[in-house]
Amino acid sequence: MRSAFEVEEVTKPISVRVVGDAGEASYVLSNDNQPYSTWTENNATLRFSADQFIKSFTEFSHSKGNKKLAKKLITQLLNDMTANIDQESPTSRTGSLAFSLKVNADEKSIFSLRPEVDGIANFIVYSPENSSLRMLEREGQIEPLGINGEGLLKLLTVMSYDDDPSAIEAVKKSLKLFSWFEDFEIPRENAKGRMKITDGYLDESCKSFDQRSANEGFLFAAFYFALFASKLTPRFFAVDNIDASLNPKLCEVMMRRLTKLATDNGKQAILTTHNPSVLDGLDLNDPEQKLFAVHRNAKGETRATLHSEKPSTDKPRRLSEMFIGGLLGGLPKVF
Repeated sequence: MRSAFEVEEVTKPISVRVVGDAGEASYVLSNDNQPYSTWTENNATLRFSADQFIKSFTEFSHSKGNKKLAKKLITQLLNDMTANIDQESPTSRTGSLAFSLKVNADEKSIFSLRPEVDGIANFIVYSPENSSLRMLEREGQIEPLGINGEGLLKLLTVMSYDDDPSAIEAVKKSLKLFSWFEDFEIPRENAKGRMKITDGYLDESCKSFDQRSANEGFLFAAFYFALFASKLTPRFFAVDNIDASLNPKLCEVMMRRLTKLATDNGKQAILTTHNPSVLDGLDLNDPEQKLFAVHRNAKGETRATLHSEKPSTDKPRRLSEMFIGGLLGGLPKVF
């Protein structure tokens, strides 16, 4: 999305900079604004600390010279590469050196940054809709899940018949948040596109129904749990208005469950909400969970304020109360 503050901005490329513990990556994205045109990456730059890179070596051997000199030469070479300096390699002035390296994958280095950068390529902003979720047989152009919820039935089917049942079991366990939910089944050959849902409160003769009779909250929750539990969905994504069609208490409990699924399955998610109850599901003492209040300043610029801990108050208050009371920001000030 381009900036619209100035007319000339609508044709300028977009610069994106991603910073991690191991280094940083920057991209320049362009679009010619023609019908059906796609975004292209003009150039990408990956920068990292040569010293940090060296620290990730667990074994280091050299064919000639001494170890201290070898490390110095590699550090200089890496610094030259990251600074884009086109000059003679320092190794050519001192004779060739052969190095054998074994890298510690747990150490913060370029190797730990690379997967983080690659994950951005599959980033999607999901905004599920009730109509798309009820017609589970509909599939979108994006797989396995479309931005509005398309493809949910197929994904649940694949998860149900996977050799590793842990993902589908996690979805079903999470859906137990609904007291009436007992189980769901999806026939392998499902020409009608139906999901057989079982209500534990009903009589045996009529306790099953399909997704057309399920409430909106259940379908939205099924989408979110599948999104977070499946190994086929992106590792990094966003969900717009995570509170849609969910009651306040369910929002709070579901946030805790989604956090657990994200941790178990290596997911990172950006969630937006206007519902204060969602905030009560956050644990600001967990460094993996971040709360940002987003607003526009007097110039119309978008700003995000990080809340790493609760604001101090005279007595303990829930995050939802603080949000409504204006202690966290993110509320309009014109009325």
